[in-house]
Formats: sequence, structure tokens, C-alpha cells
Amino acid sequence: MLSKNDLRAELGSDYYHGALLDPLSAHLHVGKYVHGLAEAAERAGAQIHERNAATALHRIPEGGFLVETLHGPIRAKQVMAATDAYTDKAMPWFRKRLINVGSFVIVSPSRGGVRASSTQGCVIVQAHCAYG
Repeated sequence: MLSKNDLRAELGSDYYHGALLDPLSAHLHVGKYVHGLAEAAERAGAQIHERNAATALHRIPEGGFLVETLHGPIRAKQVMAATDAYTDKAMPWFRKRLINVGSFVIVSPSRGGVRASSTQGCVIVQAHCAYG
């Protein structure tokens, strides 16, 4: 655990009250990861329906799924639901199984030769990851 004083020494800011430091953790750029997954899926023949919220998902007896959306129904052999952990009534099965976990990003400008860079959910300070 980083105390407020330890975190101030790392970031040069009194704004934060503390953080968990995990020197063995690793993170990835979620946006770039998802973009790469989408490109790979499209190359494999998947259709991606962005900005078209699903309102219901039904398994079809003859196989596959019917996805009801704001822009009309979509039939699919397989469905991947990318909900970002915020799932509404359209997919009650997921809603019962997902837990939202807060993730906070600390961003700090470079100071005194020490550069702090932000990634999803943490700030990397001198190759460490601190969770706030």
C-alpha cells in the first residue's frame, strides 16, 4: 500500500490519499486490444453492429440466435455480447453474473525526470502499477 505521502513522492501531487502498488502486475491498452479483436473478427467473417443496442436475445430452435436491436432484428449463428460490464435488461443471464468493479486512472505530467503514464485502471510510475 502506498500512503498519501508515498504517493505524493511518486506523483508530486497531494490530491490522492493512497493506492495499492503491485510491482508484478501488467496492463494493456484496452482500446487498442478491442480494436485488434474487432479487426481479427471481421477478417474471420464476423459482422460487427456498433451503435445498435440489443434489446433482447433469443435462441432459435433450429439453431442460432435472434438479436432484437434498435434498428431491427439480426439473425446470427453465434453472438458475442460486448457489454463493458454494464448490461441492461436485454441480457438478464449476463446481468446476474457480472460485477462492476471501479477502476480509476491517475494521470500526472512528467516531473523531475520521472514520467508517470496512464493506462486503463492504473498509473505506471517508474514501471510500477498503482491502483487508486
